[in-house]
Amino acid sequence: MLLSSYNCAKRLLSRRHHHHQCTSTTGHRPIPTLRQKLPQRNNRHPYIYTPTTIISSCQLPPVVDISSSLASPTPEPIITTTEDSMLELTTDTRLPEQLDTLFDTLDTRLAVDCPELATVLHELRQGTDEVLTYVHEYDFRDVEANGFRSYVRLVLRFLQVTHETRDLRLMSTHLLPVAIVLRTGLGLCKRFRGTSDDNLFGSSADDFPYLLDVFAEMRPQLDVVYDAYANFWLCASMKRALNGFTALMAIVAAGDPRLAARLLVDSRMRAQAVAHIAQNATVEFVKGFWGLTETPLARSALPLLAKTPPLAREVYVPPQTRWSVSPVEACVLRNDDDDADSTSHANRRPLIRCRLLCGSEQPSGDALVLHIHGGGFVSQTPDSHEVYLRQWAVQLAPVPILSVDYTLSPEAKYPIALQQLLDVYLWLTSTDAAVAELGIKPRRVVICGDSAGGNLSLATCLAIHDAWKQDAHIVRPRGIVCFYTPLLLQTRASPSRLFTAVDTLLPLGVLLACLEAYAPDINGQNNNNPSTVNDDDEDEFEFVTVDDVPPLDSDHTKLPHDWPPRSTPWSRMRRTFRHVRGPDNVATSSPRPWYRQPRPQVLNKLTRLNAATENPFVSPLLAEPDFTDVALYLVALAYDACLDDSVQMAKKWKGAINLDVLDDLPHGFLNFVSVSAESRRGSDLCVDRVRQALT
Repeated sequence: MLLSSYNCAKRLLSRRHHHHQCTSTTGHRPIPTLRQKLPQRNNRHPYIYTPTTIISSCQLPPVVDISSSLASPTPEPIITTTEDSMLELTTDTRLPEQLDTLFDTLDTRLAVDCPELATVLHELRQGTDEVLTYVHEYDFRDVEANGFRSYVRLVLRFLQVTHETRDLRLMSTHLLPVAIVLRTGLGLCKRFRGTSDDNLFGSSADDFPYLLDVFAEMRPQLDVVYDAYANFWLCASMKRALNGFTALMAIVAAGDPRLAARLLVDSRMRAQAVAHIAQNATVEFVKGFWGLTETPLARSALPLLAKTPPLAREVYVPPQTRWSVSPVEACVLRNDDDDADSTSHANRRPLIRCRLLCGSEQPSGDALVLHIHGGGFVSQTPDSHEVYLRQWAVQLAPVPILSVDYTLSPEAKYPIALQQLLDVYLWLTSTDAAVAELGIKPRRVVICGDSAGGNLSLATCLAIHDAWKQDAHIVRPRGIVCFYTPLLLQTRASPSRLFTAVDTLLPLGVLLACLEAYAPDINGQNNNNPSTVNDDDEDEFEFVTVDDVPPLDSDHTKLPHDWPPRSTPWSRMRRTFRHVRGPDNVATSSPRPWYRQPRPQVLNKLTRLNAATENPFVSPLLAEPDFTDVALYLVALAYDACLDDSVQMAKKWKGAINLDVLDDLPHGFLNFVSVSAESRRGSDLCVDRVRQALT
């Protein structure tokens, strides 16, 4: 994640008549910890640059000492300018130029080598030309980033891969299915554009069920995408890491040691397994697989990956009874009756476990970072996130980090986690003697979180603000920092959501399983157990070869649903350790998730879920903030399904706002800092934003 050099940036910025100066009139300067370096030019193809890993930024505020007093005024709104470091693409005129060069070169070559692929690329060219005519309408100010732009850049990176491929067999067996997937995605972009204005989530209610159908029909082509060209849009270190991640996912789900051995050596078979999991994930699988990071083996390896900071201890926070989050409306209810029933109810609620980390032996000052971990609301704890939090504690010292181990879904649905986070915040900012014993007296609090934790961070801020309107003595947070965050939990289609078709960390099935697990119950029905059906009458899962991949317009729409295989001793042992299956699954069942049920049931479920997630405390993007004194920092990713959430949130936030869009990194990159230098640089940017929020 490297910034373009000053001279290169100066030349590129001069081409843009509408671009702001790199240095603002208020004296803001680039963050000194981010070094500037040009992307490496490919000598064989001089117009192609090998991937680097940041989309560069301008107009950043200075980094100041975070231990300073609270005297500094509310910062002015901040705009982070986005540029494409991979190909030096900084303007709308530069991107079409790169596309035209590659399309022209490939058209001449493929007309002879692979006419079928040449035909699809011609359609891709028409589609990208159309998208480029309106991408600027969806930007946030001068930040050139949204799902439409990212999809065009994805096509550009595919053209690079195609240009460097010389094996004619791979063109028809591998590149052609990938091109078909991209062509289908451009058709969806056109559909989304036709039903929205400048709102990236302005698509109609019918678009999401249609998206489910299209993804199901693309299944044979997606098998190929997950094979040789999986994650081709990411940096090399993250491609290697995710390839290992998906191999592990397929092996764990296999349930049979013999099949697991085959998956180790057969990438095609492994890709089909991952593609099936991506479209049929249940919450039990998500909890179990992501929960592998919480096993004793994984925890024992943590000291090897991240050095323990001087202060690392557990803190248990008592629940409070005065403020309670409404389970129905987006509001906080006040209870001034300190009666015995309220006290008894609070005593029955468990203490809230937290992890306190600090880079110095004793915290000092009035600042604190309240961290909320990700994991789709259903998995992980602060312990697994210490792989990056330990380094953050050193970088932020003497400011401590308190990471909350909130109760997970679906066992505890909304608003239980949000209530616990509100309890922790009110305890930290209270006069409780136990807080003083920790050596802290927080008056400058920044709430931050990744993925689902970012959603909860913003929801916590909204809940605190609602309580503050009823009691002005409540200390409000100084700022909110969200990393690759889903801010709209409704099943609404957007261009960036298209990446769930190919994302190995956040595929559509996983996203929907987590959504249903966390969404509040409506209509008085018990929604704690994910809806599944027994698929004993389904066809057995069969692995197919790339030669069997049918075109999208064929009648071959019957897809396999029986992965993982049926019960074996290995799978029964796996369920014993709760690594993949939940304890309620019987050995002879292979459950299908709710979004793979018959169409009427799916539509009914979507209606119920969208009604339940209209609450702004569940979907913060639906909130209408009526305050301007809380700064919001959003760190988004160019090829992430949640990119449009951040862009749209930046448009409606009324206070100080900073939007960063990083290139080459996947959703959840903070968990890979131990194996990826690019992820470490992304982590440095995140901690810099936390530092700025504290000022």
